[in-house]
Amino acid sequence: MGVGSSLSIAMYEEETLWGLLAFQGLKPRTVEADLRDALCTLVQIAMQRLRVLRTRADTRLLHGIHDSNEILSDEKGRLLGPDGLIQRHGAQWLDLLDASGIALVTGQKSRGMGTLPAEENLVGMAGWLNRHQPRDTAWHTQSLAKTSLATWQEGDLCGLLAVPLPTESPHWLMFFRPEQRHSRRWAGKPEDTPIMRDGQLILTPRRSFAQWQEEVRGRSRAWRAIECRAAGDLAKNLAVLTSSHEIAQLNEKLKSLAYSDSLTGTWNRYRMEGAIDAEFNAAERHDRPFAVLLFDIDYFKHFNDTQGHEAGDEVLVTLSRVLQNILRPTDNLGRWGGEEFLVLASDCDLIGGRHLAERLRRSAEALDLGKLGRVTISVGVAAWRPGESRKTLVARADQAMYRAKEGGRNRVEAEA
Repeated sequence: MGVGSSLSIAMYEEETLWGLLAFQGLKPRTVEADLRDALCTLVQIAMQRLRVLRTRADTRLLHGIHDSNEILSDEKGRLLGPDGLIQRHGAQWLDLLDASGIALVTGQKSRGMGTLPAEENLVGMAGWLNRHQPRDTAWHTQSLAKTSLATWQEGDLCGLLAVPLPTESPHWLMFFRPEQRHSRRWAGKPEDTPIMRDGQLILTPRRSFAQWQEEVRGRSRAWRAIECRAAGDLAKNLAVLTSSHEIAQLNEKLKSLAYSDSLTGTWNRYRMEGAIDAEFNAAERHDRPFAVLLFDIDYFKHFNDTQGHEAGDEVLVTLSRVLQNILRPTDNLGRWGGEEFLVLASDCDLIGGRHLAERLRRSAEALDLGKLGRVTISVGVAAWRPGESRKTLVARADQAMYRAKEGGRNRVEAEA
């Protein structure tokens, strides 16, 4: 079908061509100047309206991110890890950025919400970004299949916005969008055969203005600059919380190392001494009894010399685990030194402490260590007395333990 007349009006937004409004007529005609001006005015009014709508959407996005950042600031005292943060706020972030999936990738691990690639593919993408992308710049695409990340694409997830967190260790906050299929209708079908002249492609007028349709696939909705900015602001706040969580985890680990025995995992002597002092205060204030049980493994030195220290360590670990399971929730087991262990039994008098010690002795005697054979323990029991010190209390338990050894071992002796 021939076209007799044509008028095109360019639509600009921030000095960028946003669209083209095209009119065609079947008959030749001259477009009057006032009509052209009126059409241009209508286009300008439409563009202003589009800008207002875009500004409203941008304002909603920024307000949403701002509100989210305020919420995240309130989370600082709760020490939520990445999993907790995404589970609590992920749905809101997906809505704000019109995404179908969100993931936070750290090293070889990821946590996320929504529709996402498998973890190994997320880790693969993050690895590529670590090698090729500056750590202060977001990376985004509408079509993963046309990028170097195509290897890790899954399903119809075509769009990716990846923002680095400003932390020492590499973290990537990733948002995914699904394929957005649509059709484009064109007037003026391109020539089947390009025209080359003097080695250059020549653009020639269309020979036909027949309509033709293009099916657009493998692309998501484009990521706008405001969305990249909003995701970057979110990543900065997440970085603070992630770092705080990592510091808290490190502090917990240091605390565990400070208070726990590195071999058996039971309390160490320092922590046991503090717990005994706390029991002294409670006993003096509320007249609440407590007892200490001190025991060691019979003939352990000979066992170490004949079986080796690794076998000795295995005995210490196994025995402490078995005896720990026998204790009440209010009792505490700690390694006092070498093969010596101490049990702090709260709200327990001398008779109750002796009964508990006998249960421990029988459990140790019944323990089958396989090729390592069997072991026994000798236990000394002492109960709190008003006005005494931790040192004298433990000394009485120690004396009782040595009486158990002198009496033939594999025995329980209470203080004299």
